[in-house]
Amino acid sequence: MATIKDIADQAGVSVATVSRALTKPDMVRAGTLERINAVVARLGYTPNAMASSLRRQCSDTFLLVVPNLQNPFYAGVIEGAERVAHGHGKHILIGETRDQPERLDRYCEMLLKKQADGLILVGELGSALLETETVRMKTVMACEYPGDCALPRVRIDNRAAAHEVVSYLLALGHSSIATITGPLDSALGRERLAGYVDALAERGMAPDPAMIRNGDYTLQGGVRQMQTLISLHNRPSAVFCANDEMAIGALQALANAGVRVPQDCSIIGFDDLRFAQFASPALTTVAQPTGAIGETAMRLMIAGLDAAAPNNTEILLSHELVVRNSSAPPAGPELPV
Repeated sequence: MATIKDIADQAGVSVATVSRALTKPDMVRAGTLERINAVVARLGYTPNAMASSLRRQCSDTFLLVVPNLQNPFYAGVIEGAERVAHGHGKHILIGETRDQPERLDRYCEMLLKKQADGLILVGELGSALLETETVRMKTVMACEYPGDCALPRVRIDNRAAAHEVVSYLLALGHSSIATITGPLDSALGRERLAGYVDALAERGMAPDPAMIRNGDYTLQGGVRQMQTLISLHNRPSAVFCANDEMAIGALQALANAGVRVPQDCSIIGFDDLRFAQFASPALTTVAQPTGAIGETAMRLMIAGLDAAAPNNTEILLSHELVVRNSSAPPAGPELPV
């Protein structure tokens, strides 16, 4: 394998001149640079990226850590972040916490050991190491975040999005609207529930505790909670699910029970996963700009590497209510609000 010394010998220049030609070509005379480049091409020389990174005290690698790699929602975030990283000559390592603090600790330790330059964290899982200045200065939150988060973060307004969903159902004429929430020990779950309550309150309606079912963002959770709602004496004419997976599960439970969607019950999800439009019927949902979330988080990360202190930047991206075939006005005339 060719070395810089080999190039220097064949080009008739010093090793220092070859090094400048490879890293700062504008500092080398045109004739000399042309001669060095010809030798580089002839020898098939490839710079040692790892050694270069060590000299610059960086790895050119970022961590992107999600709670669960099986959740298809995170694919768009990863794709967007990778697109920006690739454009800057950087690399991404993907990890998952599985909601285990010790797994997040290990990723934070990689920052402390300079095995990675930064961490994009999707999820609310905490770590004592996140409180250290070294890790805080190299961490960006995406999509999900602790309620008291003081780190740079990218997200949508989940409360406003949920409010828009329930307001839409009310405008269709639904008055018996249930919700299958996300876990309420997370800020994300609480904000989407708060938007549901806000929209009802604007119509002078108090939420019925029986209509609020605590979910877990899984297909199985959607099935279980929808089965409970179906069994109510006054079952809902519409259900807002806090993510698409639970909404798909709810559709399955309704189909199994012979309840027609949307004729007998409207269903709305959240996230607009790629399979939402192929559900039966096609799912009305809130579209999150997952690619833009990943892109923006990575840009925040790259821009913040040279920052002198942690920042508290928050970037809110736009959501969109995508209306498809799973929602419609209620069948009966007695429901208008």
